[in-house]
Amino acid sequence: MEFKDIITNNLENSGLLNMIRAELRSEIFEQIKKDGFGTEESKRVTDQDSACIMLIKDFLEKSDAENTLKTFLSEVAGEIKVGPADQALKGLQVNREASGPLIFEIIKKFNEKRNV
Repeated sequence: MEFKDIITNNLENSGLLNMIRAELRSEIFEQIKKDGFGTEESKRVTDQDSACIMLIKDFLEKSDAENTLKTFLSEVAGEIKVGPADQALKGLQVNREASGPLIFEIIKKFNEKRNV
């Protein structure tokens, strides 16, 4: 095994290589947005979109997926409307104080209503 392969394996096993990759992706997306590329296709973010973004963010945070979260947030920066997303979740009567991801609470509610 070559020295390069040993270093690569050690970095991958420690999680550092994945963290560096996520950081690089995040910086690339930030630079693209800063330079104005991709703004022609800007779409209107609905309250439902915002609620979905918030649920995914919550899931990634509570799952300790820090690298994925960082990349995700850089891609959706400015698209999260906290107020309307909270309103959408209130309409679902979800327990916001749950220790697990909110998406699990929504699935639980759905299953309860389906079995009734």
